[in-house]
Amino acid sequence: MCTLLFSDHTGASKLINSLPYRTASAYYAVAANTSFKVYASGTSTVLLNLPTNLQANTIYSIVITGSSKTNLNYQVVTHSMNQM
Repeated sequence: MCTLLFSDHTGASKLINSLPYRTASAYYAVAANTSFKVYASGTSTVLLNLPTNLQANTIYSIVITGSSKTNLNYQVVTHSMNQM
């Protein structure tokens, strides 16, 4: 089982630590234009860079897909306030 660690682009701010496969995290407030990195938990190896263009006052979900560390992908989903 692979667990993931999300951090901001600097690696200094860990948002999600040890997110197991097939689970979701809570929503977090982040600054506009924040980009993210995904690591395998317990390592410093970047599995996926997520250069995003997040806008202020908008709700997003970031969905990570893939069956192994070599084929991870992501999709950024924008939610309207009516969906939440």
